[in-house]
Amino acid sequence: MSIKKRLLIYIGILGLLAIVVTSLILRDFATTPFPPDLTLAAYEPYTTLVVPQHQIWRPKFPVIDLHSHPQQAESIDEVVQAMDAAGVKAIVDLFGHWGVDGARLERILTAYRLKYPERFIVFTNIDLDKIEAPNDVAEECAKFERAVAMGVKGVKVWKDLGMMERDNTGQLVAIDDPRLDAIWDKIGELKIPVLIHSADPAAFWQPVDLFNERYEELVIGGGWLDSYANSNYPSQEALLSQRENLLKKHPNTIFIGAHMGEMANDLRALGQLFDQYSNFYVDISDRINELGRQPYTARDFFIKYQDRILFGIDLYPETHVYQAYYRFLETKDEYFDYPRHYFKHGRWKIYGIGLPDSVLEKVYYRNAARLLRLNDF
Repeated sequence: MSIKKRLLIYIGILGLLAIVVTSLILRDFATTPFPPDLTLAAYEPYTTLVVPQHQIWRPKFPVIDLHSHPQQAESIDEVVQAMDAAGVKAIVDLFGHWGVDGARLERILTAYRLKYPERFIVFTNIDLDKIEAPNDVAEECAKFERAVAMGVKGVKVWKDLGMMERDNTGQLVAIDDPRLDAIWDKIGELKIPVLIHSADPAAFWQPVDLFNERYEELVIGGGWLDSYANSNYPSQEALLSQRENLLKKHPNTIFIGAHMGEMANDLRALGQLFDQYSNFYVDISDRINELGRQPYTARDFFIKYQDRILFGIDLYPETHVYQAYYRFLETKDEYFDYPRHYFKHGRWKIYGIGLPDSVLEKVYYRNAARLLRLNDF
């Protein structure tokens, strides 16, 4: 065989090998995307943004945390250590349950007074089972009179009312149920406020799909929250409408909407409620994730309604969480994590709103001190 023919055969073989290798590479590339796919939960990018940052270790003014659950901590001492480190003067314990003839409530109040007087403020709770008969309602009203005489400063109502609590007939008890009217009026007569949690964020009623901005939170939560959209729970609109009717029926009773009244995503609508009902206030607990992504709107809102907004962080006191709230309220820092972002409330960062001192002072403690009638602030 001639050298020329051999050369052509070798070239042909090499060509075939090149085609095979190329096809294998292309097939591998087609089946292995680059970069590799990541799950949403695994995606945690580091920002390259370079902007001024300000760590606020202690607030400019004393702080009253109106929305807290200190019983979730291991001890009262641990709670006070966190408060001292963060410059918090007092917190409200929202679980002053009455117990048998007020015995449990008395134990709570006594424990705080003996060890840390003036650091803890206690709210008691409504027994929603006591609405079936007039005598039960009268007993509940008398309970609140005794609770105030014992030193209670307010009442906490959980979101069970309107969403979960059912009467003896199996019907949901609405927020504005007329059987509760005498109780609300008695609380107003006693001049103590009601901190009421009504509904939840709007996204909790939306399908848990690619369009839901709280997708991660709903999925991580075990899927139970998506039942709002797929069950017999009242709509968010219905619950907020019931609460508005409550404000209208009881103008002499102060109601504080927990978690920005569950309207942090629509401050315009919340402002309209403020304009219409002078007996309505809100706390900011666990909602600066919502407020901090709209810093211009939020800042204007806080300044306009500075007498109606109260401080709180929810859950148990944590020093670093308090400090994140201070950073949000006191600085104009850009693009930082909201506190407890590991709960996945939303895949976004927040911005500080840099409030004037005159507004800060009211949000931090003056508004709460006024509503709770605290003479030592």
